[in-house]
Amino acid sequence: MRDIAETVFQGLGEASMCWSERPKGVFDSTNAKRIGNEIMQAISEEKNSIYTERNLCVALIAQYAKSVGHKVGIKEHQGEDWEDEWRNVLFIDLPTGQVSWHLHKDELVNFPGIGHYTGEWDGHDTEEKYRRVKAFIHLMNATSKLFFTK
Repeated sequence: MRDIAETVFQGLGEASMCWSERPKGVFDSTNAKRIGNEIMQAISEEKNSIYTERNLCVALIAQYAKSVGHKVGIKEHQGEDWEDEWRNVLFIDLPTGQVSWHLHKDELVNFPGIGHYTGEWDGHDTEEKYRRVKAFIHLMNATSKLFFTK
């Protein structure tokens, strides 16, 4: 993220110099647009790299969940505005409730063997999803002590 901050501050500095001397006080929108595009490109690249890492973790979770018998699958997001590249949704049905993540189409290669999800989205939002994840973590911690001894 530091690269983004450096790019933004550099862009702001350059943007402050987008006022031309001739004719005096005229804003150079071409230069400002170039600077804005550079900033947006840096932000987009950083965001994409973060999502790639997140999706690898989600792929790992999906494979493990599938291996221990949880219902796991990918379904296409239907309905309102959503970028076409992000319409794939991974669902996992945990004992604490359904959780899901949107996946970029280029990340699907990291989900081999994960089939079509036959259920329906239960309406959970991001806050509820992570409440269910936390509840599952604590449930597994509590119940694992019943089955495993050191």
